[in-house]
Amino acid sequence: MSDSSLNSAYHNARFRAELPATGITQAFFIVTACYPFDEKVTDEENTEFTQHLKSDLELADLVHFPVTGYDTTSDHEEPGFGIICDRAKAIALGQKFRQNAIFSVYDDTVHLINCTPPHEDIPIGKWTDLLS
Repeated sequence: MSDSSLNSAYHNARFRAELPATGITQAFFIVTACYPFDEKVTDEENTEFTQHLKSDLELADLVHFPVTGYDTTSDHEEPGFGIICDRAKAIALGQKFRQNAIFSVYDDTVHLINCTPPHEDIPIGKWTDLLS
């Protein structure tokens, strides 16, 4: 799936985050487990998927914090996590939870990363502008 075939909501994404009190001084990734491959699923299923992702993060001892991505043009939102890990691990988590894409945040820029190769980093805006 190329960037042009990703749902436009990815490019309209905004974020609410519960940042750690110490702040974030390094790059991180945003991964959700909701709506695998854009399937219509129930709220209960999304909650279960999110709990599985959280359990995986805890088992891997990865620093993480709640981040909800949402689309400003609709009522669509997806709870997930900001995760401090390497790029390959973040993409692998996205793939495991059947996500089309994940986000990376570094140098105050949010990048969209497709979970299928070639995994390009497509800038979509400044974190400080996209965070509410």
